[in-house]
Amino acid sequence: MASAYDDVLHGVGPLAHDHLPRSLFDDVGQFEALNQVLKDSTGLDMGWHRA
Repeated sequence: MASAYDDVLHGVGPLAHDHLPRSLFDDVGQFEALNQVLKDSTGLDMGWHRA
């Protein structure tokens, strides 16, 4: 979550995902849960996009 917040705060572009396990993006449920935790943690409507 901290790296996602840094990406947005410092305006470096899309949220990086290469530091996360690829399996998170292959499973729709885990992917949606990850984005929800990010929104709940930061209060911002942001998230990763599936490739």
